[in-house]
Amino acid sequence: MKNNRSIHMGKLKELNPKDYGMVLVKDLGTQYATEEKKSKTRYAIFICPKCGEEFKTDVSNARLARKRPTSMCKKCSMKMNSTRGKTHGLSKSHPLYNSWSGKKQRCNNPKAPGYADYGGRGITMCAEWANSFVEFVKYIEGLDSYAEKIANPDKKYTLDRIDNDGNYEPGNVRWATQTVQNHNQRKSKRNTSGYIGVSQVKVTGNWQSLFSYYDTRHINTFLDKEHAAMQYDLWVLKYNTDRTLNKPELLELYRTLDPDTYHHDTRLEEKIARRKAILLEEMKELEKVN
Repeated sequence: MKNNRSIHMGKLKELNPKDYGMVLVKDLGTQYATEEKKSKTRYAIFICPKCGEEFKTDVSNARLARKRPTSMCKKCSMKMNSTRGKTHGLSKSHPLYNSWSGKKQRCNNPKAPGYADYGGRGITMCAEWANSFVEFVKYIEGLDSYAEKIANPDKKYTLDRIDNDGNYEPGNVRWATQTVQNHNQRKSKRNTSGYIGVSQVKVTGNWQSLFSYYDTRHINTFLDKEHAAMQYDLWVLKYNTDRTLNKPELLELYRTLDPDTYHHDTRLEEKIARRKAILLEEMKELEKVN
């Protein structure tokens, strides 16, 4: 008795080789894919467009290859899947991929979020990194600050530009904590002092100097913003950071000042100056009376 699950080559429409994106070798007719299947599928033998070997596949899948080359033998398909999602030999799941891709977008794509603050300001990524994720990774993971990042897993480090107006290129990037990055940013549009790290206290009208470096934090208050800006600069120099000075022209003067006592000495000077002003006003009033 003939097996009713055998291959069927009845009155089927002849396959047209032009309908496929691969070379058709032989029509196998309709057959069950497995013993458990209840419906038949039409199969044929094609030549794999990748390796040139013959292989059997579903005719409907092969037809898709005409518009998009998705059909191939099982061996080539497995090989393609194993390399899918890789860039220049490194997987897109690499921890630095999103950072690399995001920075490229911000520098080159006017539609990307943040473009105005990067590409819009003329900031670029060097061609060596832009064209090769591998070269980017090699340099970034070779930085001394990368070893510091690895040694401090409890702290969140991200990639930062040393010169905030410079490009993403060798010599201008480092791994830094968010605190360090925040103080490396440009002055906010809401900054009313005109100085980095200086803000006005609304209640008193005094000016506050704020400096943070890793676990160190300093806050001092002054009557004027100029002294507050100088205090910030003194902390920058004390901790030998790469941050921008508010008053670089005063560098020689800064070398003669002590950042730990500057606030106290300055406030004392301010008190003396205010007292002198009060005395002068009192003397003027006495002169008017006499």
